[in-house]
Amino acid sequence: MFCVRSKYTLEGEKSISIWNTATRDGVSGAVRNADGLFKLRGIIEDPDVNSKILVGLPFLPLSMYEPYWIVAGDLDKGGTKWAFISGGPLSTPRSFGLCEPSGGLWLLASDPFVSENLIREIKSRVRDLGIDCSALVRVQHRGCDYPTL
Repeated sequence: MFCVRSKYTLEGEKSISIWNTATRDGVSGAVRNADGLFKLRGIIEDPDVNSKILVGLPFLPLSMYEPYWIVAGDLDKGGTKWAFISGGPLSTPRSFGLCEPSGGLWLLASDPFVSENLIREIKSRVRDLGIDCSALVRVQHRGCDYPTL
C-alpha cells in the first residue's frame, strides 16, 4: 500500500464523510480517488458511543455497512495524534489467546511518518486489549506527493 490518506469530515450529528486516497504500484503511481468523487459514509449510531461507527457506500442501505471501532487512541494530547481501528468485534481467534476482527485493522495517524518507538507503544497497548496486530500492513509514505484533501 502506498501514500494512503483519509479525511474524515463530520456532517451533522451522526454522519461522517470519508475521503480516502492512495497511489497504485508505488509512491509515484497513479493517484486513486484524487478528485474525491468516491467517498464513503460513516454513521454514528449512538452519539454517546462515538467510537463505534458503521461505514459504507452512501447509496447502499445501512444493513450493508461494516463496523469500524476505535479501540485505542491518543487524540487529545500534543504530538502525533493517532487512532487504532478495528473492523468490528474481535471474532477471529489467533495465537497466544489474542484475537483479530474479521474486518481488518488500521492505524490512522496525523503524521504519515510515525516513529518506530510510537508504533511499538501502540502495538503494545492494543495487544494488552487482546488484539493480534500481526495483520496490520505498513503503508509506504516516504516520497509521496499527496493531493489536497
